[in-house]
Amino acid sequence: AGRVVLTDVGIGLDRQVLWFNLGPAPIDPGKAFVRQDAFRQAVSLAVDRTGFANTVFLGAAEPSSEPVASSNTTWSAVDLPRPSYNPAQAATLLDGLELRDRDNDGQREDAAGRPVRFAVLVQAGITAAQTAMSFVRDGLANVGVGVDIVALDQGAVFGQWQKGEYDAVFHFIQVTDTDPGSNLDFWLSHGSQHLWHPGQASPATPWEAEIDRRMRLVASLSDPAARVREFAEVQRLMLTHNPALWFAAQRVFVATRPRVGGVTPRLTRPQVLWKADELYVKE
Repeated sequence: AGRVVLTDVGIGLDRQVLWFNLGPAPIDPGKAFVRQDAFRQAVSLAVDRTGFANTVFLGAAEPSSEPVASSNTTWSAVDLPRPSYNPAQAATLLDGLELRDRDNDGQREDAAGRPVRFAVLVQAGITAAQTAMSFVRDGLANVGVGVDIVALDQGAVFGQWQKGEYDAVFHFIQVTDTDPGSNLDFWLSHGSQHLWHPGQASPATPWEAEIDRRMRLVASLSDPAARVREFAEVQRLMLTHNPALWFAAQRVFVATRPRVGGVTPRLTRPQVLWKADELYVKE
């Protein structure tokens, strides 16, 4: 009706992410499989990312398995081994972990006969998050893995995360800087925002130690090309061990009134007011 100007700015930098509890806190023995690389790889393979983008964001997103969205062109590596939708391979990986449907009821069990299912914490009231996890739940059900979606208020979600009392969390993460060298609190194992196992005194795994080493180079090197190469290897390690999973990158739309001139929307916040001195109201 001409009342709003809608601008498609592009693929957003902020992401929804599913991460697993790889910390030291006691975990239910029946959920120990979430700490297996092969299990997390199976989860990644069991989710149709194209279907995810179409269902959760009505097509206003691109399928994306890597930590950095394609719009962050400097740091998005083009030659990473991106996982394809492959439920058959996911099932093979689960079989290899001795997580099998032992009674032919469609639900896998571990060697002790316990059902293979885990709980995912999501923030209550965030429709996109609950829709997203419902899609993931349905994909995993197809390979015999159960998912319980537990909606809590934001404080409760992060309280459980900080105490290490959870199986997995699905939440929206904002990118504070396009340069990963400025987000070391996320990447380094001792960082307080190292989602899957924060605040480690020393790296718990060799691959996290390798991420630490390479991220310190990303932060310290002066050669831009060398920094990009090191970070590409960090992303490769993430896609190999899957402590966190990404499924899609949402498009960003900015709405303004037609009377507002001088609008130059961008992906990073604030999308319009970053050039507040150039805005004006048309006569």
